[in-house]
Amino acid sequence: MSYGKEFKIDGQVYLLEIFEKHVYIAKKNGEDDYSSIFEGDNASFFWDDELIQLGKLDYEDSLYAMLIKCLNWKGITNSKALYQKFLYGLLEDKYYKEDILASSSDELLVYLMYFPLDYKGKKFKTVSTSLIDGFKNAL
Repeated sequence: MSYGKEFKIDGQVYLLEIFEKHVYIAKKNGEDDYSSIFEGDNASFFWDDELIQLGKLDYEDSLYAMLIKCLNWKGITNSKALYQKFLYGLLEDKYYKEDILASSSDELLVYLMYFPLDYKGKKFKTVSTSLIDGFKNAL
């Protein structure tokens, strides 16, 4: 039995354990069966300014941010592509860019799931606008 926090991301369950700065991340294959993805110092996949942002999060949010960052770093997930897919779905469902950017709830929460280090959502409009405009230009 392993101790830590499990997170479900994109249909897959991941385990994250941390002791001081040592991080262990694994993919759950079955009951008590895990495949290691990363083991080492969390500073390995964070920039210095990101470590500062990480320190501002509460414990559980910081675990989630570490997991997302590591999965992106390892090429297992791509937050930008997943968020872009979400936005494209909204646009195809006839949502307007202005409505998405004005959101202070649903769309912002989804953005924060993919970009947890931007915990205040300061880059929400910039990132969303860039991805939406990229989609419109591709049409």
